[in-house]
Amino acid sequence: MIKAEKNMVAGRKWASTRLRSLASSFADTPRRTSRRKASESSLARQMERTRDDALCEELTLGEASFRIYITGEESEEGEFLGNTLEWFDETEEKLRKEDEAKAQEDIATLIRKVREGRLDDRIDTNDMEEGFVKQLSEDINTVIDSAQKPTREVIRVMQKIADGNLREKMQGEFSGEFGRLQEAVNESVDALREIVDQVVESTNSIDSAAK
Repeated sequence: MIKAEKNMVAGRKWASTRLRSLASSFADTPRRTSRRKASESSLARQMERTRDDALCEELTLGEASFRIYITGEESEEGEFLGNTLEWFDETEEKLRKEDEAKAQEDIATLIRKVREGRLDDRIDTNDMEEGFVKQLSEDINTVIDSAQKPTREVIRVMQKIADGNLREKMQGEFSGEFGRLQEAVNESVDALREIVDQVVESTNSIDSAAK
């Protein structure tokens, strides 16, 4: 706790020193431009021009991000009044952009894996901010879940058939194309079992007749 407080104090001192340095370096700018702006009669137009001439700096303190503007202010007569400092907290916007960039990368990676037939991975949405990107990522995860369940069931049934078990069928409730897939697989198992039963019965009959 003491170490954290020292770091916060050091950070505030650094920011304060930095801002004073910026203000000092810009203090002479309005004097250099006072003659040029003295003829401006509209305060609104003058403020727009001083914003254009403003010194802009970006400050980062941990995860916090700020944009600082330092402008020189003059009266309508061109008299230098002093400096104005404006700061805008851009932390939320910065984090949102970082989330979007990471989500885009995760989505591209996941789609590539799905094309390769790998359905085990998902997009991690735990640390995402609420919004469109998080909702989209969760929806993509849901779509892959919906495709993985019937695929695993088909694999399970096929493995049982390969082991000689013709009693297993696809379990679960599937709709659409997945539902038709389930019907086709289960009907195939029934047909295959019927054929095998007929072959066994015929073989038994031949054996009985031979005896």
